[in-house]
Amino acid sequence: MLLFFHKPSIIDFDGHILNTEINSRGRLTGGHSIANGNINVISKATPNAQGVYEAKISVPDPKNPNKTLTKDSTMFPDSWNADRIKVEVDAAYKTKSIVINSNGQSMWEGITPSGVKVRGYLEPNTTVYPLMK
Repeated sequence: MLLFFHKPSIIDFDGHILNTEINSRGRLTGGHSIANGNINVISKATPNAQGVYEAKISVPDPKNPNKTLTKDSTMFPDSWNADRIKVEVDAAYKTKSIVINSNGQSMWEGITPSGVKVRGYLEPNTTVYPLMK
């Protein structure tokens, strides 16, 4: 009996996209979905045709539980659960293009089956975030 396994992309979904991280400079990064329920949206702009929107988010400060950390973030559609984000982004990653950002870093770009344009870093971890356009 042959078994075939779907090899997903190497994207850091659980650490960066569905949650937040604090980078080496002490800045809050990630947080592109409310699917896990641990990201609080403080304010939200009108979603585009695909449901992507810009938001100010907050999460508890891990070093000071009485405070919160905030950042501006682009968000995947609220109707997408974690599994859908992974499937959609994996499909976009399979047909990705490599682009160079204004800092000279290599990034990847793709379009999900639902038409959401995404972009992400390749190093130090492979990440992704939705684009408004």
